[in-house]
Amino acid sequence: ILLLVFIGFFGNVAFISTVLSRRKCRSSRALLLCILCSLHCVMLTHFFMNVLRTFNGTKLTKQECIFALTIPPTMYAVSHQAMLYLLLGFDLLISLIDPAKHHQIRTIPYVVALQVP
Repeated sequence: ILLLVFIGFFGNVAFISTVLSRRKCRSSRALLLCILCSLHCVMLTHFFMNVLRTFNGTKLTKQECIFALTIPPTMYAVSHQAMLYLLLGFDLLISLIDPAKHHQIRTIPYVVALQVP
């Protein structure tokens, strides 16, 4: 389990660094995927903490367990990630319907506008 967490975290960080370091890779879809990868890193960190707690044999009370499962950054990451999957599909649909117009949209304002709930 820990190996998969490390591989997933490394893959997310590698994708983010590749997109941000190469200008030609900064499309709207790639930036949306970068946001998705960063949210996934938050979730993997939370999962890693839970696995360590389990391996250490730490017993939690009911209140501690509920708080551990509903840590605000993790809950935000889960809900925002679900919305991003929908937005990626919407972005793909726009690019299929009118590719010329989609290519003309300025990337950063478009990605920021899609992040507003």
